[in-house]
Amino acid sequence: MSVKVNPSHLGPPMGAGVKNPAVTICTATAAALAVSAAGGTTGAALLWFTAGGLLNDWLIILVGWPLTAGLSWRLFLHKVMDDARRDLVSAIRAEQDLFPSHQSSNLLMVMEEYEILFPETRRVRAQLGQRINEIDRVSPPLVAAIFDESRRDAAIEQLEQRLLCHLEYVAVLEDLSRHIQNATPAEVTGRTIPPRTPKDKSFPLMSKRADGLLDISANGVSWPGGDDLTP
Repeated sequence: MSVKVNPSHLGPPMGAGVKNPAVTICTATAAALAVSAAGGTTGAALLWFTAGGLLNDWLIILVGWPLTAGLSWRLFLHKVMDDARRDLVSAIRAEQDLFPSHQSSNLLMVMEEYEILFPETRRVRAQLGQRINEIDRVSPPLVAAIFDESRRDAAIEQLEQRLLCHLEYVAVLEDLSRHIQNATPAEVTGRTIPPRTPKDKSFPLMSKRADGLLDISANGVSWPGGDDLTP
């Protein structure tokens, strides 16, 4: 003999609100199955599904979970990009000292480490490495040479050449810093730092090529080193 269960005698299980959707779903589903096994009608099970809070909890999970997961992923990516930005900008600022020495290799290593996040910097990294070698080849003159009248002019010329190389180097590092800044916080704020516009066209400038890679050029001629990259 089958036993009919009166749906009006059924109430939502204790704690079956939306405070804990997982527990509610398990409890309400088990109760609905019990109703069906006891000979209850489809209406009784449907009543349990709605009055027991199961429908609301399913809606919360189905709608809320994708939104929460997507937001968490975006926050994670922003955190990774922001950490990379901080490391890169710190290395750039350290490199912008008057006479860099061992710091040069540190910048190139940091750029290579984060190249997967900023692949457009690949060509520039090779060009900066080439310029570092050129600066190092122009050794600063000895103080004694400046005070020696017979060697003074040559020493001053050598010093001016080194300073010019370094000023150009520091300028394109500023371009790189602005690009890194624009590629990260700009996505959140919607604002960007304007590019540097040198008055002298012969002064080097960093810009993006048609293939998406950054390139350093002066008077339309790219700095050496960028074409030496392996595919």
